This record gives sequence, structure tokens and C-alpha cells, in this order.
Amino acid sequence: MSLCSLSPFRTARAWPGLAWPGLASAWLQTTTPFRGPETRAPRPQRDSSRAPAVGTEQLVSVSTANRLRLPANQDQQPRVRRSERVWSPVTDPDARQREAATTREREQSSTIFTNHLRRSSRENTGTEETRRKTRAPHKACEESDDACDSSPLQSPRMGDYVWLDLKSGREFDVPVGAVVKLCDSGQIQVLDDGGREHWISPQNATNIKPMHPTSVHGVEDMIRLGDLNEAGILRNLLIRYNEHVIYTNCGGKTYTGSILVAVNPYQLLPIYTPDHIRLYTNKKIGEMPPHIFAIADNCYFNMQRNNKDQCCIISGESGAGKTESTKLILQFLAAISGQHSWIEQQVLEATPILEAFGNAKTIRNDNSSRFGKYVDIHFNKRGAIEGAKIEQYLLEKSRVCRQAPDERNYHVFYCILKGMAPEMKAKLGLGLASDYSYLTMGNCTACDGRDDLSDYSSILSAMKVLMFTETENWEISKLLAAILHMGNLRFEG
Repeated sequence: MSLCSLSPFRTARAWPGLAWPGLASAWLQTTTPFRGPETRAPRPQRDSSRAPAVGTEQLVSVSTANRLRLPANQDQQPRVRRSERVWSPVTDPDARQREAATTREREQSSTIFTNHLRRSSRENTGTEETRRKTRAPHKACEESDDACDSSPLQSPRMGDYVWLDLKSGREFDVPVGAVVKLCDSGQIQVLDDGGREHWISPQNATNIKPMHPTSVHGVEDMIRLGDLNEAGILRNLLIRYNEHVIYTNCGGKTYTGSILVAVNPYQLLPIYTPDHIRLYTNKKIGEMPPHIFAIADNCYFNMQRNNKDQCCIISGESGAGKTESTKLILQFLAAISGQHSWIEQQVLEATPILEAFGNAKTIRNDNSSRFGKYVDIHFNKRGAIEGAKIEQYLLEKSRVCRQAPDERNYHVFYCILKGMAPEMKAKLGLGLASDYSYLTMGNCTACDGRDDLSDYSSILSAMKVLMFTETENWEISKLLAAILHMGNLRFEG
């Protein structure tokens, strides 16, 4: 996990660890306004000279308004069919005579309407269809005086998008998106997002629910999703990922904060060029398509505008892309600070050294960070980087002497064995990676996605930028060689 923080005249901090497979999330900590208690309009005074005591119809209408979360206002009543219109004794001169004759009929009608609302709310909680139905009763209820027994789900038509609940019983089972292909044969044929066909019998019709239009083609900001639940979020990310769009906002324009969800594409995309940096500089969240540069820019300019420290947290599981996201934020901050100084170069060149000594190949990620880091970047009054501090924590020390199957030790051991000059290796008594117990426990000494020889050159170059002396480099090499030789020691009792 990594954290990045910006401080005016002091710092900007960045963290590289919570997400789904291949998904990382980054968000900006800001002050979130909150709403105070809602104010209610004062209840109108009843004319005691004209109106009798509150009748059953008024009690029913009040309870209905509360259930529908409508304002407690006589001017806003729920839509009901004609026979259920709430009768007001204030506007009827013959109120007392009519009340005695029609009380029973109104009670029956109110009971029917109330039961319909309860059934609809119970069966459709959380869906847009429920919100529409609670604002206006079912069409059949308006046109008929009979009880409304129709299901809240109408029969799907060909081409409709629905949620399909497979009910497989697995731990992370959620409904999946599907499109109706056939519905005229008694059974419903649907094609889910994975390309699999399913036949739904009338007995299992409850397994499909209508999909909100915002979930059909996806949205840039998930706060706009009508189906704002786990299934809706996952499908929205899937749709955008299939369209090669890896960034999605979550509440970017609202009081929920600036949250960005990133799905790791496991490939290099041409969306981090200097032109993209210029496009996202000095822009508000939402003015441009979602991008990690937008989060970094918002963090930087809030620091300058409000003269307060800013913090950006990058969180996700192994392989989600936390390390790369951290490097991209540092790249953006170094570019927009205005002065390409030696300090900025040192901040950027610290990454190869940290990765060499703290990253390793795992079964899920060829460059997995086995530690957390806290990057504290200091800016001066002109907004230029003038220093940085990197703190590391929770290093996986046990990996030095033991690795799981198909995993490697830290990169630096393989890099020195591949890249070090032969005469220097001879002085240290080093050979091949396969000769050392600490490097072969996982039966994996090579990584297809990495070039250890090239990485060793990058490490030496970064050490020069950070002003490591030749003596310090040699002492580090001797320490690494000693660890490898100690792993080959055998003790006999």
C-alpha cells in the first residue's frame, strides 16, 4: 500500500495496498460537507369550527406519506386511484353525512392500496422500478378498482437488459448482466455478459430483474448509476474495461469526495504522455475523462489554493497496479511543479532502488511490492519540489530465506548475478542464481516479464543520481553476496 501527501511549503504524500482482482483505487482526502437536519413546513392549523376530528382517511394518508417518504404536506399527496382519493372534510359541506355512508368503502380501498405498496416495496427494494412505483401506483391500480396482484416485474421483451441471479451459492456470487434473446416460447432465453446462454422457466422468473438504463452502456461517474450496488459497479467497470477505458470516477462531482477506480490493463497504454499531462493540468474533477492525472492535479492545486496538506491514498490487492499508479502521480507532480531540478530527478530515481530491494515475483504479480511506503514530498511557496522523504514499513523479511513455489526472492539478488562484471563477481565468489539455496526454493530463478540485466543498469544509474559513492555500492554488493553464501551453509550435529 502506498500513500502520497502534498504539503504547502512542506509536503505531498503518496502510499502504494483493497480492491478486486486487477483493480486499484485512489482517492483524495478532502473535507466533506454534510447536510443538517431537514426542515419541515409547519403543519396547517385545522379549522375546528368546520372540520370534525381526524378521520380514518387522514390517518391512512399520513402513514402512506411517511412510508413513501413524501413531505408531510397536505398539498403533496401520493397518487391513488379515484376511489382512494383522500377526502377532506374541510372542503365538503356534507362531510358528516357522507362519512357515515362511505367509511367502509374507503377503508377497503385504502387497505388494498397499502398492501400493494408493501408488496412492491418488499419485492423491489433498492431498484429504480421501486422508486417509480412508490411515486405512482401500478397502472392497473389506477384503471381498475380490483386489487392489484400483478408482479412488479413486467414480462421482459426481446432486447431488454436484465440482471440475472444464477444463485450458484458461491462465496462471491452476484447477479450478472444479460440481454433477453427470446421470450415467446414459454421460457426466456438470455445471453449474459460472459457470452453464456441461459433458459429461464416461468417458475424461476424471479431470477431476473430489470436493469436501469445507466447500467446498460456504463457511465464515467458511478455515482450516476441507478443500480448502485455491487453488481452494478462490477458491470460498469467491465463495460469500460472492454472498451479499453481503465479509469472510472466514483463520486467525482459530489460531496462523497474524489475517488478514482483503476483496473490494471497489464499493458502499456499511450495515455501518460506530456500532452496528457498538459490536458489535465489545472482542471476540475469531471471536466476531463477520469484519469489518475486528474487526481494528482486536484491534489496539487488544492494544496496551493487552500495552503493545506493534501493526501492521496493508493490501495488495492497484489497486482492491482499500486506501484505503477504511485510512479505516475510522482511523474505528474514533477512535471507540473514548473522547475525540472535535480531534486525532482532524485525523487523519481528513488523508485528503481526501492523496487530492487523491496519487490519480488509472486504467483500473481511479476513486480509485487512486499512492503508499504509513505512518500512525503515537500514544495516551496512557488509550488516547486524542494525535497522528499520516503518511509517504508512492513517489509516481508522472511522472503530473503524462504519463497513459496513459483515465486522469487527480491529482484536485487538476481540483478547482481546477471549484471555484475565478471571480475567483480569473482572477487565476491558469485556464480549463477541456480547455485544458491535462497534463490531456488521456489523453483523459479527467471521471470519472463523482467530483464535482470537491464534492471541492474537502472539500479546503478539511480544510485549515481542519488549520489551513492563507489565505496557504498561495493559495500552493498558485499552484503548481498554474504547473504547468498550464508544460505548455502550446512550444519552437522
